Amino acid sequence: MAQLFSNEMESEELLSSIREVIQQELSKFHLELQQKPINSIGGIELAQQITGLARSTIYNLVSQRKIPFSKPQNSGRLYFVESDLRAWIQEGRWQTKNEIAQEVEIFLGRSAKAANRRN
Repeated sequence: MAQLFSNEMESEELLSSIREVIQQELSKFHLELQQKPINSIGGIELAQQITGLARSTIYNLVSQRKIPFSKPQNSGRLYFVESDLRAWIQEGRWQTKNEIAQEVEIFLGRSAKAANRRN
């Protein structure tokens, strides 16, 4: 490290500059989070943005009542809530092989304990 910097002052200046850039980026990120609505409500465009699905696919899922949506009376318009869509996506999450193996181990451990108590 001594070869990279000719003196301690240069390294301190560099560290200070890095800290300043990081602080600026964190401030921008924090501001963006504050400005974004936590629970956006929108139309088909929001559903497309969140799910990445085509418009026709979303309409098909709505007609089968497989995706969460709202349709106020007499409006004829579909509405979607961002948090509902994200929860719907999470419901379809498949477990990894490791997660399944852990559940099996837990189940077998409990089953073995229960069998031992019966004997």
